Amino acid sequence: MAAEILHDELGAVNNKFVVEELGLPYETYMNTLGQATIFFEGWAEDIHDPHNWVVPYTTGMFGNWYQQLPADLMAKFAKIYNRAVMETDPAKRAEIYKEFNQLFYDTASTIPLFVAIGTRYQPRWVKGWYYNPLYSGLYFYSTWKE
Repeated sequence: MAAEILHDELGAVNNKFVVEELGLPYETYMNTLGQATIFFEGWAEDIHDPHNWVVPYTTGMFGNWYQQLPADLMAKFAKIYNRAVMETDPAKRAEIYKEFNQLFYDTASTIPLFVAIGTRYQPRWVKGWYYNPLYSGLYFYSTWKE
């Protein structure tokens, strides 16, 4: 569905943009990512920190291997996020990431679409469950029945 929306919207911007939607088996898809002009890929954070998002999409797996971003652009991204990693003041760190976001936006190296969230339904008698964005499975250790 996202590919269809991108197809329609890019075509509305300029009819010279031609997007062909192509569904591939997962293994084929993964083996051809570096060859695709546009592709969809997802990321689930390992740690709840901006660094865990900016590195993969700019100099890590997605930026370097899949997108093959230019080395000078990856160096610009790294220079900014390395400053953020070293900063201990949360307000100053947020300002550095704003600078990063501006460069990310200006270069349009990636089009972030959304962050998936889930919905959970359970009976009222289940207690102790809490949402942990770092863990996508069910963790029952702290859960009980009342």
